[in-house]
Amino acid sequence: MELARRPLPVARKSSDSNAQQAPILRSVSKWTRDSISVGYVTGSRDQRQILAIMFTDVVGYTALTERDEGAALRVRAQHRDLVRTLVEQFEGELIDATGDESFSIFPSALRAVDCALALQGALRSYPGMRLRIGLHLGDVIRRDGEVVGVNVAARIRPGRRDA
Repeated sequence: MELARRPLPVARKSSDSNAQQAPILRSVSKWTRDSISVGYVTGSRDQRQILAIMFTDVVGYTALTERDEGAALRVRAQHRDLVRTLVEQFEGELIDATGDESFSIFPSALRAVDCALALQGALRSYPGMRLRIGLHLGDVIRRDGEVVGVNVAARIRPGRRDA
């Protein structure tokens, strides 16, 4: 359903009563119910969405690989199977699973949190696997099957505790 276009809001300098009106937004090209396609952000007509994002990675994977490569490969396969199954169950989409990490998106924060909690619960059946899970809700750009503009959740790392 196409929404009616309205005039853009304007900003005025309070110090000058005759100041030029400047648009707050330069260009919003098309509004839809699910997303906004904007040309001024990326220079193209990419699809911008607010999505819940979940990253996971296997704790101690590098050390495990050094100790027992076969065990590391089994843990990695179990991690991928578990994440793939649960992400689909909670209406998410597994975007990437490289190495011991996974990157998934969800249509709502509630679905992402429910999936993360289900992952934690499922880990009881995998005593040798520990996961770090990062969740984030934010603006992303969908471009040709890729999700671009995700930084915050990918950078979540355990904090250092001083003794």
